[in-house]
Parts: sequence; C-alpha cells; structure tokens
Amino acid sequence: GKITAIAGAGEEKEELEDLFKEIFYVDHLERLIVNPKFIHMYSRAGNLWTPEFEYICKNHHDSDIALALQNRFESVLLESIEKWLKHTNCRDLLVSGGIFANVTLNRKIQQSSLVDSFYVAPWMSDEGTAIGSATWIFYNDTGDKPAPLRTTFLGSQIEDIGEVRDRKSVV
Repeated sequence: GKITAIAGAGEEKEELEDLFKEIFYVDHLERLIVNPKFIHMYSRAGNLWTPEFEYICKNHHDSDIALALQNRFESVLLESIEKWLKHTNCRDLLVSGGIFANVTLNRKIQQSSLVDSFYVAPWMSDEGTAIGSATWIFYNDTGDKPAPLRTTFLGSQIEDIGEVRDRKSVV
C-alpha cells in the first residue's frame, strides 16, 4: 500500500524504469526473478537494498522510485499472469495474497483482455492459500464449483460484544 500511495506523486524517469527492468523480470522458464545484485531477498540484516541500488537511487525522489517500482511490478505480474493463463488455457482468474491487495494492479488485470473473470479472495495471508487449495481439491474430486461465498463472516453470531469481552479466554 505504501508504494502505491507514494507512486501517485511520482514522475516517470527512464533511468529508474530501466533499472527496475534489470531488477525484476520473468525468465525463459516463466519464473519471477529478483536480481540479488540490487536486492537482498533473504537477508536478515535488515536492509533490503544493496549499496549499488542505493547509489543509483540516491539522486531520485522517493515518489519517483515508488512509481518506477509500481510500474515494473505491474508489468512483471501481468506478463507472468498472461503466460500462466495461456499455459493453462484458462481465462478465469482467482488470486489471493498480499500482492493482490494492490488495487492498481487488480484494476489493470480486470481491465485487460487476459481474463473473462477476475476475483480477489479477501484472505490476504496463508489462509488464502489454504482455502484456495481446499477449493481446488474439491473441484478436482467432484467436478463441481463450490457455492459462491456470500459473506466473509462465517463464524458464530455475536449478540452481545460485552459478553465476549467478559470471557477470560479472549485476549
């Protein structure tokens, strides 16, 4: 959300657009690649960016960097989605996970000619993977599509919130 928000104030800079093409891309095996020359993907040191990345970006405004990152992110995801939809011969797309909380990306997917239908599952974490997996197994085992979800509020009805607060087991 922060990158998308900051990107709105950015100006397109060709140098940054070219840099991000070198950092994020889809390879010939249709894998998303993040170039470790610029980004420490698995570093626990705390700094995601390499010194080389910081040097290149030091003379650019944060909003311009955010815009270039947002544009590249959208481009790479759309390219990857297009390849996988062609590979599966499918035009209906259901997604979940944090990257699909990006409304700008979702709008571009939905408005593209890539999909006939597009649905973003409201679960933005591991639960989306679990629910998606269960749905896929159900479909493969039965050939039936699950009934449409009418609400995400699937738990018990709470009549009195004060009653819930009074329970010792509720944190």
